[in-house]
Amino acid sequence: MSHAIKEPKEDTRSFLGRQVDQTGSLLLVWLITFLLMANLIGKPATALIFSIPLIVAEALVFKKFLRIRRQKKQNQRRLWLAGQKIIKNFKSMDPESEFKPYVREIIAGLAGFQNLRLISKEDNAVDPDKWGIDLVGDYRGIPVAIQCKYPEGENKISPQDIRAFAGALKSEEFKNGLLVTWGEFEPGATRVAAELSRKGINIKLIGRYRLIEMARQSNQDVNPGGQTGLGADFLTAAGKQRTMSLTTLKDTILSSRSKAKSYFSYGLLLYGGYILMRETTKLSLLYLGFAMLNFLLGAGCLSLGRDVEDKDPLASFGSDK
Repeated sequence: MSHAIKEPKEDTRSFLGRQVDQTGSLLLVWLITFLLMANLIGKPATALIFSIPLIVAEALVFKKFLRIRRQKKQNQRRLWLAGQKIIKNFKSMDPESEFKPYVREIIAGLAGFQNLRLISKEDNAVDPDKWGIDLVGDYRGIPVAIQCKYPEGENKISPQDIRAFAGALKSEEFKNGLLVTWGEFEPGATRVAAELSRKGINIKLIGRYRLIEMARQSNQDVNPGGQTGLGADFLTAAGKQRTMSLTTLKDTILSSRSKAKSYFSYGLLLYGGYILMRETTKLSLLYLGFAMLNFLLGAGCLSLGRDVEDKDPLASFGSDK
């Protein structure tokens, strides 16, 4: 959710300037490919013949790269606008009457959560104004307690706050907790959570930008205070567009960066076959051509691909209360 923090930069070049840069980049890639093949084969004419289909493949990959990058920038700006709107709404909301119910709506919309309910002050066994439990529910059959903190001003959630929440979990006999805040965490918060996890109390930390991402994942149309507007509309639209984009990418050869390793491995194997066969048969040139193609696809995956899996923030939660 870094796009909710910093406004994406816009391309200030003219249309002609972009075309010149793109054409120059493509020709440079082709020239490097041709010189490399000519050096390996030792026959410039043959290298030129084999470089022609490669330049066509490079042009197709480059065209797809430009289209995906353009879509990515558009989505980044939509997400930034959505984040700015929601940040504004969160800053103006009432921590007690609006923040906790809204967090409940967000988490209830995430896959795996059931029976999520707000805990009143009277229900809390500890002081709810300081470190009590605000929500309880089940996550895939696992009892989970949730604390919602809305710090004032620039105050951050300290390691002491996390230890206090751990005490509340222990008092209520919970092993798994989620600390959700519209603020940020002080240095050392993650270390304290890791220490508590080793002691059998699992606490997941959710800061403001992760909270925005969770709102997108839960497809919330609701804004704090019961409002509807630009933020929710953009989150929903961006979520749908991202889903469509990811579906398309999964069906292509450049779906994720994890594929780059396979492409590079195959490229090295094919190049090894070329080295072994280049003195005996001209078919070795096919090995070289496919090796270069795999290297290009690997580079394309590194440039265009990404990890498309949404990480489960509660994946390591225990199995009982």
